[in-house]
Amino acid sequence: MLASTRQALGGEKKLAAVKTLNVTGRTRQVRGDNLVPIEFEIFVELPDKYVRKDEIPAQESGATASDSAFHSAVRKNACSGSTAAGSGCPG
Repeated sequence: MLASTRQALGGEKKLAAVKTLNVTGRTRQVRGDNLVPIEFEIFVELPDKYVRKDEIPAQESGATASDSAFHSAVRKNACSGSTAAGSGCPG
């Protein structure tokens, strides 16, 4: 199944040429008794970098955004500014 999907996307040669990827979407997260909408954007630079931005548009205190990024083995969390491997934004 994966082989046929890779072929449908242009084959190994075309996929190997992909260096960047940008994905946007919407999801929902349960917070207490509420289902909160989240808009996200993910930027990927192969082979070892990504940035994810989450925005929660509907909150009583106004819209909030959080960023998290990864470069090689160290992940930088823009929410807290830490650089500990594996740290992440609270959610």
